[in-house]
Amino acid sequence: MITFSILTEDRWEEYRDLRLEALQEEPLAYTHSRDEEQVLPETHWRNGIKNVMFALADGKPVGMAGIFRSGYRKNNHIYEMWGVYVRKEYRGQGAGLKLIEATVAEIKSRENARVIEVGVSETQKAAQHLYEKCGFEAVGHFKKYMCVDGKFYDALLMEKYL
Repeated sequence: MITFSILTEDRWEEYRDLRLEALQEEPLAYTHSRDEEQVLPETHWRNGIKNVMFALADGKPVGMAGIFRSGYRKNNHIYEMWGVYVRKEYRGQGAGLKLIEATVAEIKSRENARVIEVGVSETQKAAQHLYEKCGFEAVGHFKKYMCVDGKFYDALLMEKYL
C-alpha cells in the first residue's frame, strides 16, 4: 500500500537519493542536472525536504513532488509543484495520480492557495496527460526552455485553479 506524507528533516538522505535518481533516470524532465545537485550541502536537503510530498511504499520513498510558494505579496496565491517523480516500478499503478492528488490537497490546505502551476517538458507526454487528468490545463508554451547536450526542448506551463 502506498501512503503520502511530508517527511521530517532527519530523512534528508532519502530525499537526496530519490531526487538524484530522478535527475539521472529522467534528465529531460528537469531543468536541473544530477551533476549540479549532487554537490549541494546537507543543509540544502534538510531545508528542502520540508516542502516535498512523498509517496511511500513500506515506509520508503518511491515518489515525490515539491511545493514552492513565492514570498512576494502580489503572487503569493500561486504555488508551484515541481520535481515530480515516481520510480519506474511504481508507474502505471496509480501512484503518480495519487501523489499529485495528495500534493494538490496539501497545497489547498496552505495559506492563500488559489493557483497551482507546473512546468512539464515536451518530452514528458505521460506527465502532461496525468496533469490534465488531475484538472491542470496548458496555459503557456515555453520555446527552447531547456538545452541538453546542445539540443533544445520546449515546455508547457500548466495550471490548476483552486
